[in-house]
Amino acid sequence: MIRETFAEDFIANCSIPGIVDLMPDDSSMALKEQMKDMKAGASLLTLYLGLSKPLRELGSNSYSICVYDSSVRSLADISHNNKDEFSRRNFILVDYGQIDSGLSSGDKSVAGICCVDYFTQWEKLGREEYNLKKEETASLLTDRLERIIPGIRSIIVHSEVATSATVNRYTLNPEGAVYGFVQTPGKKAVNTNKVLENLHVASAWGKTGGGFSGAISGGYFCALNVLRKKAGRRI
Repeated sequence: MIRETFAEDFIANCSIPGIVDLMPDDSSMALKEQMKDMKAGASLLTLYLGLSKPLRELGSNSYSICVYDSSVRSLADISHNNKDEFSRRNFILVDYGQIDSGLSSGDKSVAGICCVDYFTQWEKLGREEYNLKKEETASLLTDRLERIIPGIRSIIVHSEVATSATVNRYTLNPEGAVYGFVQTPGKKAVNTNKVLENLHVASAWGKTGGGFSGAISGGYFCALNVLRKKAGRRI
C-alpha cells in the first residue's frame, strides 16, 4: 500500500539514510547521489551501573573521569584504540551522583561507562554469543574501574550493557551511528534542501554534525531555517 503525505514543510529528526526510501523516486535518487561517498560514523557502548550508595562514599569526587590506555600516546593512536579490546579501549566514567540528577534516591546512585563502539563488532554474533560478549565486556570494564575506584564492584547492584547493536535497534540510526555520518576532514554536508526545498533535517546527520552540541544546534538552525523560509529568506 502506497501512502502519500503532503505538507508545507517536513522536518526529519532522524537519520538521513532513514528517509531516503520515504521520498519520491527522483528525490530519493538525488539524495542517494549526495550520500554515495559517505559512511555512517561511530557508535557507542555504554555500561549502566546501579549503585547501592554514592561513589563519594568511596572517595571519588569527580563527575567524569576519562581513562586512556597506556598505548595511547597521541591523537594518532586513538583511531586504533577505538577498535581495540575492551580491556584496553579508552572510556569515560560519568558519576550522576555528583549532581542533582534525580535518577536515584538519596541513598543510591547511578553511573555509566561509555566508549566508542562499532556495529561491525556485534552484527554477526548469534544471540548466545552476543549475550556472552556483553557479560565479558561488563566484567572487563568493571575490573578496570575497580582499579581506579577501589570498592566500586561491591556496591554495584545492577548493570546493563547497551552496544552499538542496541543503539541501532532502538533508534534506527544505521549501524547505531550516534554522530551521524563519519566526521572526516573536508566532509561535505548532505543538503536535503537541494533535493526537496521543504525537507529539513534536525538531527546529528545534518550540517552541524553529531554530539550534544551538534544535535542541539541542528535543531535550532532547522527551526530558524523554516521560520526564515516562511519570511522569504533562508540561512
